[in-house]
Amino acid sequence: MPPTTVECPWCESPTPAGPTCTTCGRRLPTPKVPKPATRTSKWTWAVLALFVLTGVGATGHWYFTPAPPPGARPAPAMTDEERKAAVEKSIAATEKATAASRR
Repeated sequence: MPPTTVECPWCESPTPAGPTCTTCGRRLPTPKVPKPATRTSKWTWAVLALFVLTGVGATGHWYFTPAPPPGARPAPAMTDEERKAAVEKSIAATEKATAASRR
């Protein structure tokens, strides 16, 4: 709700909100209108929303995880036999847990 009275910047007397001052008769300045959001700020909010939607924890993990030292080699990948053994172990554990819950 706009104010009902404003202070005239020239005579400094309270006057009803309108185009002119009732005391000195000078034209009152128009109120400042906020500018609409710029494209840059829209992109900033979009990136922040993406961080929130994808998980701040994942973003923090990506950002704060230290880089490996220079010349470090990645861990060797699992062989087919190791992968097959891991899957069989997981299936056996699942079947065991399922059987225990049915008792």
